[in-house]
Amino acid sequence: MSVFAELKRRNVARIAVLYVVTSWAILRSAGVLFGVLDVPTWAGKLVLVLLVLGFPVALVLSWIYEITPDGLRRFEGAQASGSAAAATRRKLDIAIGVLAAIAIGTIAVDRLMPERAAPVAVPAPAAPAQDRVTADARSIAVLPFMDMSQSRDQEYFADGLSEELMTVLARIEDLRVVGRTSSFQYKGRDEDLRAIGESLGVAHLLEGSVRKSGDSLRITAQLIRAADGSQLWSEIYDRKVDDIFVLQDEIAAAVAGALKVRLAVPGPAGTRAERDIEAYTRYLQGRYQLELRSRESLDLALAHFKAAIELEPRDALAWVGLSETYTSRASYTSQLSLDEGYRLGREAVERALALDPALAHAHAALGYIQAVYDWNWPAADASIERAIQLAPRDPDILMKAALQDQTMGRFERSIARYRQAIGFDPLRAALSYNLSRVYLVRGQDRDAEALARRVIGMMPSGAGLYVLLAETLLAQGRADEAAGVIAHESDPLWKSYGEAMIEFARGRQAPADAALEALVAGYGTVAAYQISEVYAFRGERDEAFTWLERAFRQRDGGLAEMLTSRHVALLKSDPRYRAMLARLGLPETG
Repeated sequence: MSVFAELKRRNVARIAVLYVVTSWAILRSAGVLFGVLDVPTWAGKLVLVLLVLGFPVALVLSWIYEITPDGLRRFEGAQASGSAAAATRRKLDIAIGVLAAIAIGTIAVDRLMPERAAPVAVPAPAAPAQDRVTADARSIAVLPFMDMSQSRDQEYFADGLSEELMTVLARIEDLRVVGRTSSFQYKGRDEDLRAIGESLGVAHLLEGSVRKSGDSLRITAQLIRAADGSQLWSEIYDRKVDDIFVLQDEIAAAVAGALKVRLAVPGPAGTRAERDIEAYTRYLQGRYQLELRSRESLDLALAHFKAAIELEPRDALAWVGLSETYTSRASYTSQLSLDEGYRLGREAVERALALDPALAHAHAALGYIQAVYDWNWPAADASIERAIQLAPRDPDILMKAALQDQTMGRFERSIARYRQAIGFDPLRAALSYNLSRVYLVRGQDRDAEALARRVIGMMPSGAGLYVLLAETLLAQGRADEAAGVIAHESDPLWKSYGEAMIEFARGRQAPADAALEALVAGYGTVAAYQISEVYAFRGERDEAFTWLERAFRQRDGGLAEMLTSRHVALLKSDPRYRAMLARLGLPETG
């Protein structure tokens, strides 16, 4: 008998096929299961190796043994034509057929079913060359201090200490201190310090921990050289909570000494040293909740700031926090009407300025109200410029100033201030987003695209980000690419907005009309300005001005972007455009 015939008689060939098909099923199932359980990639490779090693073993065993109704028994030359052997072959054939059908069906489904939208492939975040931040010797980032308290309920205090240290260190004129938004990107993340230093563009990192029990504090702090992770200085402080302001200055002085830079004199006493410690604690809790900007967190922020003010009515910083809470409850969560929210916000910030006329963030908060709600651009200019004079290196204030310049069409100064702010807060997505918008209106489309991709790299699931990238591509005549990008936009408003223009540019009238109809039907009361932009892009001027008028009646904040929209700029030759600028108090440019 030939070898092939003997292999067939002993079912070796059938076992080989069955083993291969079963192994495929195991590998596929393992891939899905390991992905869900976040199993390391080496586990999948181990399964593959074991299956490969098991293949010859299975063949040898199928040669030596045969499957019978009584189980496995050693092959002793039984006739292949026996009824038991024939039944075994039929069972094996059925098993092979079922598994093969499943495999073919699975592959067919993978090939035929459309892929689900996933975040668009974006290269590693990189800005245009002129906007990149590089480390210099006198630069530092204060990483969020860890809460090591027994009940882990002092996160707000640890965050507050980190922010206060940033504020104190920022008084060192020749030291670049990275802002909160970028430093707090690494909260709770165990990453290589060298990589953090490179990402933030700093030469040094300050990290530490807080352990609070009653009125006792233990604070550890260490200064790290980012390039090699070596420790330049460290200290452990055991103090009372009442000593927190003195302790902040001590840590800052020690860091300044290690870096061989001069620490400036402390700021106004009314904002730090004279603050009631319990009021300060409630202020920190309020700032912590305000940053979250949900309905629940803003309720808590409001309660904490009011409690802080009740304990210390002259705490100007708490009044600023209260002002920002009111305006956020109007703008972000609609818990207050715009009129009520901005009225209360104005009253609170004016109280802060009466208490401390030199408080930069109070001037910036007032400028925000004057610009966004009042459309009083000269007053907003004056408030924000005063804030810049008082805190010229604060990234939050620099961003407000750059945005005001952008609104007023002062693009060169806007770009300079955005770049300066990025130097202090390189991972703050809003800075790169806004700068991309300025590049776009100036026709620097490639730079705008690079920054849009950088923003998506920072926040792959962020709402309103893919539409920005799509607009930069559309501006370059790459409408088909823009269509692929806008498919990943998570916000339905911005998705309809982008699709309405992109499909129109592609000459696909029906989809363009459908997207515009969806935008009007779903968002006519909140996005009148964006609807006017779409009509302007389509060349339908009467409809564009109808929606601009509606935006004016609704006090739509988008009208502040009139000088920064390439779409609305298409209306410049129409007298109604200049009339709208005059009603808004915006200057004519170009």
